[in-house]
Amino acid sequence: MNVALRQASVEQVQGLIHTLLIQDVGDLNYGVEDFINYQILHPEECELASCEVNEIIQSFGCRWSLEYSGTPVNIPGKYFIRAWNEKRNDWSNEYEIDSGLVIVDS
Repeated sequence: MNVALRQASVEQVQGLIHTLLIQDVGDLNYGVEDFINYQILHPEECELASCEVNEIIQSFGCRWSLEYSGTPVNIPGKYFIRAWNEKRNDWSNEYEIDSGLVIVDS
């Protein structure tokens, strides 16, 4: 019997590095609240109309997305972030897309 096995695959994409300036993180028991005062600085090559960082912030919030990705921020400061997304195909050829923001080294 000749059987071909399908394997799950993960396709990851990472966006451009942006600068996140946080002046006030707000209540650390935030629930779903976003930072009180923050700013995103976009790199020159970023096209604002299709900026994944902006899309994720509008959909989920900056603070929540960083927490979801395992890089929570509890202290005001300057951080470098990028958007990521992942398309997972399972053995049945179904797929799901996951995305978020993550802190990176500059």
